[in-house]
Amino acid sequence: MRATKILVGAVCSLLLGTAAPADADTARVHCHLHVKSPVMKRTDNAANCQFSQSQGNVTVVMYPGNRAPLRFEFPASKQNVTYQRLNHEAGIKFTTPVLTLKVFWADPGTSHRF
Repeated sequence: MRATKILVGAVCSLLLGTAAPADADTARVHCHLHVKSPVMKRTDNAANCQFSQSQGNVTVVMYPGNRAPLRFEFPASKQNVTYQRLNHEAGIKFTTPVLTLKVFWADPGTSHRF
């Protein structure tokens, strides 16, 4: 009986458009971070990353060697407001006034251009 109620509830949710949002697409990728700061000695970092996207909202977690992971959030509602997004066949570039984060689908080696 309980299973029937759960199934009916799930079907009603689907029909009414109130189903839970789809899971994010997540992938292991490679990133290159350039921080635009005249006070930092080293402003370029390359590292392995995790890329997640759900309904246009992007989260990138960068694992820079022996330091704590860095988390970047790029909400779809803020595109062209607080950041610019450029899609490329090799990956995606996110640009803000203080940084540029490039996400590469495959390891770019020492070339961080697209």
